[in-house]
Amino acid sequence: PEQPTATPFPLFTASPSPTNLPADSMSYALNAGSPVAISSVAFHPEVGCNWMGVAGQVLDLSGAPVSTGVIIHLGGELAGVRKEVTSLTGTARQYGEAGYEIVLSTTPVDSTNSLWVQLLDQAGLPMSPRVYFDTYASCDRNLIFITFKQVKNQ
Repeated sequence: PEQPTATPFPLFTASPSPTNLPADSMSYALNAGSPVAISSVAFHPEVGCNWMGVAGQVLDLSGAPVSTGVIIHLGGELAGVRKEVTSLTGTARQYGEAGYEIVLSTTPVDSTNSLWVQLLDQAGLPMSPRVYFDTYASCDRNLIFITFKQVKNQ
């Protein structure tokens, strides 16, 4: 297999960790109107209020779906339980061609900025800043919809 090209070390003189790179160095950012809390009933009528999750899409510079190759990494804590989950674009097409979904719990729970999502490339390198979001103990707001849009070429 082809070996990755080595990058000269002085690029990272301040030694930032990959997850804490400046937002303006990222190729993806939150799309306008994201995140938004909505009811999941249109997407999961069979579970009623016994479900809570985060979902969305990833769009390129022109607004077209990026349906392959992007990892959505979720981390943080919900109701005292540590969460670390990944998903891929294109795996939850009910949200669009580049849709993704991550189930958070079987009941809606309030949380404030304790969970985050971040886009990663296939090498696990960040393509967006971490986006922290709130969740709600409400059946009308048990789906957090987060769409990312490419803001510059990688």
